[in-house]
Amino acid sequence: MIIIVIVVFLFYFSFLNLNLNPKKKRPPSPITLPVIGNLISLLNNQPQNILFNYYKKYGKIYQLQYGIVNTVVLSEFDILKEAFIENGEVFIERYNKITKKFKSSENIVNSNGLIWKKLQSISIQELSPNIKIKKYEPMIINETNKLIDSFNEHIKSNESIDPTLNIKICFLNIIISFLFNFRYNDYKDEKVIQLVDYIHSIFRMGSHPIPQDYIPILNKFYINKTTKIHQKIFENIYEYIENQVQKRLEILNKNNNNNNNNINECFVDLLLLKFKSNLLTWNEVIKTTTDLMIAGSDTNSLFTIHLIIALTNRENIQNKVFNEILNFYILNENNKITFSNKSKTPYYNSVLKEVERRFTVSPLSQPHRTNKDIILNGYFIPSGSQIIQNVYSCHLNDKDWENPFQFNPDRFLNNNQLEKKLITFGMGPRNCLGFQFALMSIWIVNLILFKSIKFSSNKLIEEEIREGGTTLSPFPFKINLIKR
Repeated sequence: MIIIVIVVFLFYFSFLNLNLNPKKKRPPSPITLPVIGNLISLLNNQPQNILFNYYKKYGKIYQLQYGIVNTVVLSEFDILKEAFIENGEVFIERYNKITKKFKSSENIVNSNGLIWKKLQSISIQELSPNIKIKKYEPMIINETNKLIDSFNEHIKSNESIDPTLNIKICFLNIIISFLFNFRYNDYKDEKVIQLVDYIHSIFRMGSHPIPQDYIPILNKFYINKTTKIHQKIFENIYEYIENQVQKRLEILNKNNNNNNNNINECFVDLLLLKFKSNLLTWNEVIKTTTDLMIAGSDTNSLFTIHLIIALTNRENIQNKVFNEILNFYILNENNKITFSNKSKTPYYNSVLKEVERRFTVSPLSQPHRTNKDIILNGYFIPSGSQIIQNVYSCHLNDKDWENPFQFNPDRFLNNNQLEKKLITFGMGPRNCLGFQFALMSIWIVNLILFKSIKFSSNKLIEEEIREGGTTLSPFPFKINLIKR
């Protein structure tokens, strides 16, 4: 009986402390339960919708309790700018989850401190300078033509198709070519289809908080089934990556024996040269390569799939895009496609930006962590808090965007300031390293795609209801392809 009274008292005291603690002004928050906090409301495969509703009620900065972990959600551009640009060093660290320890902290996404700075400085050598990524344009053009060849088979048979798999293989081939300097020749190859499936599964499983990450004592009693599956998939991907990296190492060693030791044909070669100089560990090479392959293929392919759906549902916009691209080809000397000429396709560019905003692929960023106490927008945020960049709310709130749920590319045509409010690739020192390569790939692939093919459907394709996860994916659909 005494134990029950003590437990009830502790729960009651914890409840009061979480909800009525007046010591320092904290961000507004919904009612918080002891121990579990607000986790129950977030155990949903569409957490961005839950957080968007919280945003409408509590504003651009609010606080949640993920178990025992204090969590602050930032949902408008100005508050994100204050945090990640003006106070970037306070928010620079990643919040590392217990159930993701098998992925280690020897990669770009999860590492902190000196390891992250080292990996970032090495990776940016190949990913940041425009002159470096420009050399990959012919490869991207070639892969897009292979994608169109795969679509032409369906055009000849006059059958409708779900283009999702073909597009995912296209972007996976692009990132594999960037990483390893090879591609899968057959879009029906079981190995590449298996890789696509692995990557899809990883992003589908990351949709909601796992209780063990925020209530550590639970790890002593059971391991979440999703975590086990997640871990097994990563083990398979690591094995694949390690085999490919080993092949590149053998090529480098052979070149070295032939006095061609400065040859750097792909990104992994750069990492391996650092490994051979003892600047990187083998694990850092494998885990960093894995990060880039997973992130670089899924988000770009999903963007293109959303673009196809949006323009299939809006034939007038698709026709305007086609006419501008056609004019670009006519005026462009030798039909040379290069990302440096993107200013010559202003309407097409605006459509890409509007798809990025309206159909956000990655609704919530990888969580950050404060490394010291800070006052943000007048609210106290303690050191060690988990920080979430709410990209979904940032792109769909009516303070930053007029009629935010309306698809309107014209909003970007004569307003350069609006583009700055797109935060798909994150904000601050830890924004996506490969964003320039991603933008270049998306621009080139879809320029050629919409020049070559018209997408149509006898009925509207569902846009709003999407499969939840770390990324949002349209449910299976079919469209008609017409050769231009």
